[in-house]
Amino acid sequence: KKHQISGYQKDLEKAYKQSPKNWRYAFSLAEDHFKLGNFSASLKIIQKTFNQDKDNYFAGMLLAQNLNKLKKYDQAIKLLKDLKILPYEHATEGRKIYTDAYVGSALESIIKGDYAKARSRLNKALIWPEHLGVGKPFNPEERWERFLLAYIEYRNQQTEKAHKSLEEIAKISNEQLFKPSNNHLLGIYAIGEINGQGDAQKFIKQLLESKHGSATQTKNLIEFYYANLELEWSNNFVLKLSKFLHQKNE
Repeated sequence: KKHQISGYQKDLEKAYKQSPKNWRYAFSLAEDHFKLGNFSASLKIIQKTFNQDKDNYFAGMLLAQNLNKLKKYDQAIKLLKDLKILPYEHATEGRKIYTDAYVGSALESIIKGDYAKARSRLNKALIWPEHLGVGKPFNPEERWERFLLAYIEYRNQQTEKAHKSLEEIAKISNEQLFKPSNNHLLGIYAIGEINGQGDAQKFIKQLLESKHGSATQTKNLIEFYYANLELEWSNNFVLKLSKFLHQKNE
C-alpha cells in the first residue's frame, strides 16, 4: 500500500511540475499532501493555485482547511469572509471549515484571556452566512460553541447568561439523544449543572438505552464523565474537554 501511495504521489508531482498552472493537478497534489498530514506542503501548493484564481472555491476551501490544521485560524477567517462557495454535493464541508476556524480562534483567545474576542468569534460561529453554500438546518449542532460561551460568561461572573447557554445545550442534547455524538458529554455536564446530578444520571441512562448505547463512542464519553465528575470552569479542563470531543472515533 505504501508503494502505491508513493507511486501515485510521484505521478501527481510529475503532472504538477509539467503544468503548475493546471489547478486540477495542483489541487490533487495538495489534497494528497493534506490527507497524509503534510499540511505545510499542501498549503504551499494550494496557496499559489488560489492566488491565480480567487473564485476557485475548491482551492479556497482546501487552503482554509490547511490554515485551520496549522492553527492559523485568523488567516482562515479572513479568507472565508470573501470566499463564495456555490451549493454542491459536499457544500457542508464549507460550514465545517468555517466553524473550525471561528471556534479555533475563540479557544485560543480564551486561553490568552481575551474573552471579548472569544465571545465575538463564538457568536460569529453560530451564524450561517449564505456565501458558504449551505443553509442552516432545523437543529444545528452547536453545543461546543455554546459551552465555550457559558465558560466565558462564568468567568465574567454572568451566571444567569451562563445558565441560559447551558439550558440550550441541555435542550439540544435531549432533542438529539438518538444521534451518537461526543457532544452528549456536554449535555451531561449542562444538565448536571442546571438541574442537578439526578437529572444528569437520568440522561446517562437514556443514552445507554438508546440505539448507540453500546457503541464505544457513547461508552467512552460516559467513562470520561465519571472520571471527571466535577465541571471545572478552568482553562485546563476546557482544553481537556476539547481534546476528547475532537478525537476521531474508530
